[in-house]
Amino acid sequence: MAQPPKRPTQADVADLAGVSRGTVSLVLNKQDGRVPISEGTRRKVLAAARELGYAPNPVAQMLASGRNRIVGFFTFEETFRYGQEDFHHPYLFGIERRACERDFDLLLFTRGGTGRDRAIYHGGMNSLRLADGTVFIGTDPDPEGLERLLGENYPFVLIGRTRIANDRIDTVVHDHARATIDATAHLLNGNHRRLAFAADALDTEFIRDRLAGAETAVGRMRDATLVVLCGPVVDSAASLERALRQHAVTALICADRRMLPAVRGMAAEGRVRVPDDLSVVFLVTGDDEFFTTASRVRLDRATLGRIAFDRLIERVEGRAEGFQRILVPCDFVVGRTTRPLARD
Repeated sequence: MAQPPKRPTQADVADLAGVSRGTVSLVLNKQDGRVPISEGTRRKVLAAARELGYAPNPVAQMLASGRNRIVGFFTFEETFRYGQEDFHHPYLFGIERRACERDFDLLLFTRGGTGRDRAIYHGGMNSLRLADGTVFIGTDPDPEGLERLLGENYPFVLIGRTRIANDRIDTVVHDHARATIDATAHLLNGNHRRLAFAADALDTEFIRDRLAGAETAVGRMRDATLVVLCGPVVDSAASLERALRQHAVTALICADRRMLPAVRGMAAEGRVRVPDDLSVVFLVTGDDEFFTTASRVRLDRATLGRIAFDRLIERVEGRAEGFQRILVPCDFVVGRTTRPLARD
């Protein structure tokens, strides 16, 4: 039986180029800046490699450098979803695009359990060691696992929030407070003085950040009032409408995706006309026409993903000083769901 053709080695490239094997290694591993190598020699090595069809062995490169130029991505969501309609897709897109630009491979970690029990050390094993570092995404995810990674000095960045102190972990999040200040100021500048902030609950940090932004903006207007609506009062269109009428609200700040059915239903039933009877700004996002034409905060998740990737590489390469909580700005877009209120 015919033997498969012998795979060319760096020694073969060196013989053809008429240089030492060490020179070939420096050029092909892109380390020729460490030792002066002429441009002519570098070109001879690359030409010999092309002629022989030489391809570097990634395992050998990893052993030589201590890194494999692979970055991981791990989500703490109940399932690992890939569709473009998924909330996390833009983050992954931004990370993937940045990995391509910076010559890294991206590895999606899917072994972590299912449901709400997804964990880093699934079955006692940490698969993250396959990557130089990992970008996590989730809200208050697996704090015990993250603590273990910190103890092992494993490089990672979290897109989201955690109970771990900010000076011990790198996190990247949207600046929800600043975005809500802008959205609320838009309503106040339109002469609205009785505003409602509506969320299913106030149990998450980003909702509390949004509320703090609304309170900051309203606090700058002496004659403005902010009513906070949450819990059963926002469960249905009818109960939400009653609360808005009870408090004589003219502008609504919708802060939570979980209450969107009530807001949509209230508008669809026609008893409250948006924006004629009620101006509405949305701090949540979506892709259908209801959102794309609304006055809303627009989250640039792809940019946030790129920023998280860059911060991770700084940590992988030992260039990160201390830990950071990086706030990424959001845009406020004026749409069709708000209008100025005529002053008496």
